[in-house]
Amino acid sequence: MATPLLRRYRAPMSAIPSSTLIVVAAGNSQRMGGATPKQFMELDGRSLLLRSLDAFADIPWITERIVVLPQATLDALATGKRPNTDRIELTSIQSPSPMVAEMRRLGVSILCAGGARRQDSVYAGMCAVQNSSTLVLIHDAARPFATRMLIERVAIKAAESGAAIPGIMPRDTIKTVDAQGRVTRTIERKDLRCIQTPQAFTFSDLLAAHRRYRHVDVTDDAAMYELAARPVPVVEGDEENIKITGWADIPHAQAILRVREGGSHEQA
Repeated sequence: MATPLLRRYRAPMSAIPSSTLIVVAAGNSQRMGGATPKQFMELDGRSLLLRSLDAFADIPWITERIVVLPQATLDALATGKRPNTDRIELTSIQSPSPMVAEMRRLGVSILCAGGARRQDSVYAGMCAVQNSSTLVLIHDAARPFATRMLIERVAIKAAESGAAIPGIMPRDTIKTVDAQGRVTRTIERKDLRCIQTPQAFTFSDLLAAHRRYRHVDVTDDAAMYELAARPVPVVEGDEENIKITGWADIPHAQAILRVREGGSHEQA
């Protein structure tokens, strides 16, 4: 866990170029079941999506914020628009939805519809970019606890190297097994990282990689960079930056929230 001193650190703004944030919130949450996608589930009265956006509020070098939603959600919010509109400027939405009002307050400018795969949703978000940003940050709406320090650490490294992703060393011993479930080897944990978001890249390079390798199924944007034979530096992640993928994650998330809102350490 990061210390209070580290959480108070602020990067020099000159170190980070203008950037676009894309928050991916288009999943159907098959692993959690239920009628409400997990990104719209509430944690202490606030949705995971809005909590994820909270982390990026008031960051001056983020000059554009885009949220990628399920098509059905976009249609429901876009009252008066034709069905299956693939992108909408938030200022044109007249919906009284509190979610729309909150996204507007948090600086979101564009909503767009996602695709069948996560990478399709990211690509849709990149195609909706209107600013001439140098970097793009991709973040999962199911990670509501990214800190300002983590965001800046990723962005600074990406500004230096063209890409950066956060990762933490796994706590468990990792083994590979064969088709019969028998252990074939034990992997050194020091060589492994559990990868998180936000991930940051030079916008033009990531867009080119998505266009070239759209036919390949990947689980994150760093994999697109890897396919393009580009180096992807890993920076220190955050143990609290959990991804909520199932009901078992909710008590952990509630515990993190209680600690942060209780003020036992300074949140960034």
